[in-house]
Amino acid sequence: MSDVEQQGKDGAEKAKSGSSRLVSMLVPLTAALTSAAVTYGIKKVPRLVEQHVKPTLKQAPDLASDVMQRARDVGSSSSSGSSGGSKAGRERERTQRAARRRQRRAPAR
Repeated sequence: MSDVEQQGKDGAEKAKSGSSRLVSMLVPLTAALTSAAVTYGIKKVPRLVEQHVKPTLKQAPDLASDVMQRARDVGSSSSSGSSGGSKAGRERERTQRAARRRQRRAPAR
């Protein structure tokens, strides 16, 4: 074996050993950081749930009643049969929707 080949093998072995040292240092460091992150999350998640999720859940009955009322309104307006599928009826509904939209978008006084 020539000197160049021997030097190449020695260099490769040194690179492998350096790489394994790096890995052997990174694994415990990564484990420690992961553990710290999980501990931090465990401490913070309950507070975040109370601040963000709980208020939304408290409003859920109100939201559900709003949805039910809207469904009743839609059901009663469609069961009245005022439009009858005619062109004039569809046009009337379109103008009513536009009026409601304008009313919602109007600035509160």
